[in-house]
Amino acid sequence: MKKCFRFFVFLFAIFINLNSYGNNSSANLANNRTALRYIELEKKFFNEKKYNQAISQVNLGFAYDDSISDLWYLYAIASKNLDSPKGNILSYVKTSLEKNNWVEYNKDNARLLYADLLCDTGSYNEVFDLLDASPMIYSSDAEIIRVKAFYRQNTSESIQKAREK
Repeated sequence: MKKCFRFFVFLFAIFINLNSYGNNSSANLANNRTALRYIELEKKFFNEKKYNQAISQVNLGFAYDDSISDLWYLYAIASKNLDSPKGNILSYVKTSLEKNNWVEYNKDNARLLYADLLCDTGSYNEVFDLLDASPMIYSSDAEIIRVKAFYRQNTSESIQKAREK
């Protein structure tokens, strides 16, 4: 009788765990969808150049799901438009790239913004590593950032490379 009772307790414990896993999964999905709605609201404020309200929407989205790269990227863009310190913006873009969970936006745009900020903060070698990483970004924006990094290195070799570009 004790073995049977233990077996039923064991089965009951498994059932409870599976049920809570399903509820947790549903909650995560609902939170993710809510965070995605905040992206839409943020874009509306961003288009109206209401960057403080856009950041508020992103912060609300973070409360539901901070794993979405788009939220971090949009936070960086809005912060840049509010002239926030470059170090802060750099960390937001870096987080978006580390999360690597893109929904609507393109990771390459975040890489370009990150490379430009790295160039502005004196991390020139990282600029080339980032832009030349697979897949390599080859666009006019990327080339401008590369040239800017070469010029800012301020060596005769780097200035020559900038002029060749």
